Amino acid sequence: MKKIRPKLKHFLILQQSQKHQKNIDYKNWKRDKNKQNQGLSVNQKKWLKGVSNSDVFRPPNIFSLRENAELVLRFLNQLKNHQNKNREVYINLVGVKTITNGSIAILLSVIQELNNKGIRVRGKKPKDKETKKIIEKSGFFNYVIGFIDEENSVSPDTIITKGVEVVEQESTAKIVLQAMKTVTGVENRNQPIQGMLVELMANSVNHAYPNSRKKKWVLSVNHDDINKKASFAFVDNGVGIIKTLNLTLSQKFEKVFNGNIDLLNTAFEGKIGSRTGLTYRGRGLPSVFNKYKQNCFKDFVVITNNVFIDFQNNKSILLENSFHGTFYYWELNQDCEYYGKNA
Repeated sequence: MKKIRPKLKHFLILQQSQKHQKNIDYKNWKRDKNKQNQGLSVNQKKWLKGVSNSDVFRPPNIFSLRENAELVLRFLNQLKNHQNKNREVYINLVGVKTITNGSIAILLSVIQELNNKGIRVRGKKPKDKETKKIIEKSGFFNYVIGFIDEENSVSPDTIITKGVEVVEQESTAKIVLQAMKTVTGVENRNQPIQGMLVELMANSVNHAYPNSRKKKWVLSVNHDDINKKASFAFVDNGVGIIKTLNLTLSQKFEKVFNGNIDLLNTAFEGKIGSRTGLTYRGRGLPSVFNKYKQNCFKDFVVITNNVFIDFQNNKSILLENSFHGTFYYWELNQDCEYYGKNA
């Protein structure tokens, strides 16, 4: 029998010792895990297993498109770019300190887009009580499975999400009545706002998704009884207004438009045809913008592709992080003119 040299013998003994220690470490880990899982239901254990098989995404602490557009859009693009169906998505909102109905709506639209790809999404709520209250009262959990504290279970805040082939006239009429009650104290019609909602939905149906019928638009409404204000957010994850215009015009007009900000402003002003000499009948955006100029609503913000426009503050920005879709935000308050409220 061949003798083992001392150095090699020492190596084998050391290798055996390391293997033995790994076995001990594994047994200890298994024991601690079993202790941790004691008392958990089968569904809770499945949930924990799912989390371990997830890619974790953390939004910025200020989760507001108005206040923190670049970081919010970067986070949303990271979510949208997740393609691995074998890895779930875990959205950790624990550190979020500020959240708005607009950012909740756009987050829901991206979650639905991931679901359409067969990707499961899990998450954890904000630790901050006020932020947690906002997301629980928003209507978000009508579409995402989760528990709501009893004090937040009843709320006038609303989220509607439908397929792009649907224009929800009946639901939007109820939403407008409730918004008018928040602002004026009485349920009244508001034909300009009702017409605007239908117009935005129609734009999504006709223009937002030229190559797919699996996407949805999302409408969110938040009620502020103290300040007598209702804020609206409408979002679709289509191709965006600017890309739609480029596809529709079928030409590049570098000498006509001074970049994408100028192109978007021209579209809202209804001057595309006069600027290009083409027969262009895009009436949706000018119709919306005219309602803003008539003071039917306030604080109008649009984010689409690489453009952020705050019409109220005359602020236009080219974004580093583009949004492939369109986001609208506006407010209804006591300073607005309620044209057609009794129509």
